[in-house]
Amino acid sequence: MLLFRDHTDLVRIALVCVCCFATQVAAAGEWRYQAGVSTSWHEVSEHENGNQLVEEQGWMTGLSGVLEHIRGPWRVGIEGEYIDGTLDYDGATQLGLPLQTGTDWQRGSVAMFADRDISSAGGFQLGGGLEYEWRHRDITSTETVPGLEERYQTVWLGLRGRVSPRRSLTAELHAACAVDSTIDVSFDSNLDDASVNVDEYCRVGVSARADIRRLGRAVLFVKPFAAWERYPRTDSSRLASDGVQVGQVHLPETEFLAFGITLGIGHRRD
Repeated sequence: MLLFRDHTDLVRIALVCVCCFATQVAAAGEWRYQAGVSTSWHEVSEHENGNQLVEEQGWMTGLSGVLEHIRGPWRVGIEGEYIDGTLDYDGATQLGLPLQTGTDWQRGSVAMFADRDISSAGGFQLGGGLEYEWRHRDITSTETVPGLEERYQTVWLGLRGRVSPRRSLTAELHAACAVDSTIDVSFDSNLDDASVNVDEYCRVGVSARADIRRLGRAVLFVKPFAAWERYPRTDSSRLASDGVQVGQVHLPETEFLAFGITLGIGHRRD
């Protein structure tokens, strides 16, 4: 019987397994790539005791890339993404003070995945992946209300499905759960930095890539996408000022919604 000290041990074991499997599969086969530029509309909402506390809305832009290896029915690879933007913040603080300001968001991620064809025609794949994600949220201070910064670090373990009804069109469904997630908070005041842990929670995303123009051995594609995520109210942690405890801090239930489109170039699938 295996006993894990925490989620970190489980993540390390999973990462080693994925790396070993990818090394074996990559011994022969075909390499493919894709890279793109995306623009997307984001909404972030916070709820406390059933009431909406905050709503953020705005556009974000970013870059993404995928490098994958095809061998027989298997597809393994690595993908990364970076996006940022400024959202309009409309709401109140947890103390009830009204606050209208701007929020700078940054997000980056890197993931490893492995998929396998499960249909004889090669048009349907199932697989899984392991992803590390970080996010930075900077809520700008106003003349009357101090802002704060939040730094998210999350490890995701997920499942993925792909279907290709024809060679120029591929739809994907991703579902993942956070197996380790922490948020570090820095206040624009005399309060000390704080850290909270987030209970396990999940997300889901969909996308559809359509190849629209051949460019030699490459192809130009568009890929609309949408994603949804919600984490529960965090447990309370110690809130201090100059080392002296002054109360407790927590983050409210938060929901993320994004939808947009990616324009990119990739390996042509002959």
